[in-house]
Amino acid sequence: MASRIVTRTAVGASIQTSRGLGLKHNIQDFTTLNQAINERTIVANLPEPITSGMEVLPAYDYQTDSDLLSSQYLCIGNGGHKVIVGGNTNGTGGANPSPNPNVGTSTNAIPFTIPVEHMATDTGLYNMIPFLGRPVSKGLSISERRDYGLRRTIMLNGELWEFYFARKLKRDRLTPTINITHVVDGESSTSEFVPTINNLKPVHPTEDTSYNGSYASVTVPVEVVWNEKQIQDIRDACRVLYGTENVAIISEISICSGVEKPITQKYPNSGPQTPVNVATNTFFEAVACQVVMHITTYIPINFSEREYKLEMDFGATEPLYGVKAG
Repeated sequence: MASRIVTRTAVGASIQTSRGLGLKHNIQDFTTLNQAINERTIVANLPEPITSGMEVLPAYDYQTDSDLLSSQYLCIGNGGHKVIVGGNTNGTGGANPSPNPNVGTSTNAIPFTIPVEHMATDTGLYNMIPFLGRPVSKGLSISERRDYGLRRTIMLNGELWEFYFARKLKRDRLTPTINITHVVDGESSTSEFVPTINNLKPVHPTEDTSYNGSYASVTVPVEVVWNEKQIQDIRDACRVLYGTENVAIISEISICSGVEKPITQKYPNSGPQTPVNVATNTFFEAVACQVVMHITTYIPINFSEREYKLEMDFGATEPLYGVKAG
């Protein structure tokens, strides 16, 4: 698999800075995926009126909710790649040295995909796709809903459907680990950082000490698993929403921060839009859902059969000897 391109977002940096300094995180317009799924220029076939079948929950309150923000949602899209036609498979466009004259030539070019990275200022995905969809009349159960978020109703051929554009991350067994990687004569070795009294009373480095590529890193391995049913859910959602399972490709993944809040009311599926109360603390939804990290990948879900595991590593890396500022 080609190396993934990871882009940490400016919004994510703002959340991290605010949380680190004990400040409140305010939400700017055009920065949440909650807003994205309600934009007709982003999601097609939104019902009229747009509230049909939607739910009501308390809005994000930066005064009380800032301390509850955490990276707990995963969103996916199929716009993080593009297809190249022409040239050889290394992307250079030059002649392929193969003895077969047809390989890599313009008359018999082999299409291939390359990743399209995100900018740090991208607050949305190139083309977000849902994890699953159901007719509203056959919606998810209470237990099924706990794994998903960003519910959006969409009208398809006169029938109201609900699609879920976020999935909850399993974080109950995650433990950060600090590692130190030393580089000596171009060779690197990594070991877990175990603090000692010497770290509390550091001494000046020798005059010949300089940055040699050694670094400290915080690693949090995260595994996302799609079972056979969840793979089929994505296929089905793409077939219903886009007309074909062939677009069930995950080439962009977004890790999102947000706060989970209880649904308090629900709008009727049709007719006058007067919301009615629902049982308290039954269904929950994400608010202030903001992308903190974009990741390129390429997973052709349509060709996955039984199970697919995606391994990611959250954390950060810092030079062991620091860098000059200014």
